[in-house]
Amino acid sequence: MNLRLQAGNKGSFTVMQLTDSHTGEDAGKNARTAELIEQLIAWEKPDFIVHTGDAVWGERSEEQIREALLPLSESGIPWTYVFGNHDAEAAHNKDRLFECIRKMPNCRMWHDEGSGSDRLGNHYLEVCNGAGQVMWVLFFLDSGEMYPDPRVGGYAVIGREQIDWYRRVSARYASENPGYAAMLFQHIALPEFREMWEMETTYGMKREEVCCPRINTGFFSALVEDGHARGVFVGHDHTNDFWGTRFGVALGYGRQSGYGGYSADDFLKGCRMFRLSCDEGQKKAAVPSFETYLRLEDGRQITSPWKREPEYVRHDL
Repeated sequence: MNLRLQAGNKGSFTVMQLTDSHTGEDAGKNARTAELIEQLIAWEKPDFIVHTGDAVWGERSEEQIREALLPLSESGIPWTYVFGNHDAEAAHNKDRLFECIRKMPNCRMWHDEGSGSDRLGNHYLEVCNGAGQVMWVLFFLDSGEMYPDPRVGGYAVIGREQIDWYRRVSARYASENPGYAAMLFQHIALPEFREMWEMETTYGMKREEVCCPRINTGFFSALVEDGHARGVFVGHDHTNDFWGTRFGVALGYGRQSGYGGYSADDFLKGCRMFRLSCDEGQKKAAVPSFETYLRLEDGRQITSPWKREPEYVRHDL
């Protein structure tokens, strides 16, 4: 398994996040979605692409997942995928979809057996600078579908096995480079997204509720304690694209990247872009940083989104 992504000597590494393209039974919408993704890739020319789930939603999910991800595989750019809550909802199970996705050209998706047995596709990839130093580790997590206990209901959680897995992998990389940074991608938001909206400065739009688990398993606490996570970015909520920082960790949404599923007529489709610093001369003690912006279907780059101050002010500082 090739875990390495090369930034080369250019000092940065660009990642495109696509999400919730929802290829389904409407051939016209499917064609528009494919054209949009091809155009976004042509505009941005990213070094790497991640699709954060719900690429399909229909009775022919195995066939449709190939159609949905074809623009990625044909781009010649390395890419990966994390499952959303709808991907295997209507037909076929994740195992069949996982094998289908992995066989597509340029795909880097894999599953780390040490991450637990009840989710599929938990994996990570390294981003190295021109000197071969690991500057970033990109983590990709299966955030599940629904919580199994009917007393609780709602969406699934990041489980204890996944949290322990993140801790172990992060500790291993930290032992080799104490200044390495982590960026995480999954489909469903963490409960702390709601707290951030209420208590921190945010950038971008919130057009619907934060649909997250009803139980908090402490994953965000683990990220804060670990100290290497720079951000967690998700999809799932089609008309949210805001982001902000909570206790030093950025929490944010991508931008819906297709015409299937629900949306709003005035909410243009697009993608989120990341520019990760990978300076070859960066000292081991330095902290890698990142910039993020949106690219919309009309060609605009949104680098200065709407800024919103919090409803509540923290008084514990």
